[in-house]
Amino acid sequence: MEIVQHFIENIRIHDLNNKKYMESNFFDGDTVQEYLEHYLEELATDDLNKLIGSNTKAVIAKLAVGS
Repeated sequence: MEIVQHFIENIRIHDLNNKKYMESNFFDGDTVQEYLEHYLEELATDDLNKLIGSNTKAVIAKLAVGS
């Protein structure tokens, strides 16, 4: 139970570390980028619009710059 309590008390630190890792991996690695590219290819335009807005082409172009 102490482990769970410690984790919950430090959730903000874990969240920040995860965000840093994902950003680093997106620009310097390939795991996050491959994941995003896969779902961008698989989802229909309407679904993407619901998730990331109607400016989907601009978002995809921005993501492609990192590749």
